[in-house]
Amino acid sequence: MIPELLNLQGWQLVDELNRAFAGEKPSGFSSAVHIVTRDNVEFDGGKNSLFDPDNGYRDQYKRIWGK
Repeated sequence: MIPELLNLQGWQLVDELNRAFAGEKPSGFSSAVHIVTRDNVEFDGGKNSLFDPDNGYRDQYKRIWGK
């Protein structure tokens, strides 16, 4: 799902770009595979039908970036 890329993967992409522009090594982070099915789409898709984990990843990236 393309809109999903603006969530978790988008934040990861920005982090990797920040590291590259700062001359740092890549993080080496690889997110776990998550398959969305008919049985779990309502739960995993949330109210907007987008996979956007509620695990605080945005706050962690902000902490890393000093925001």
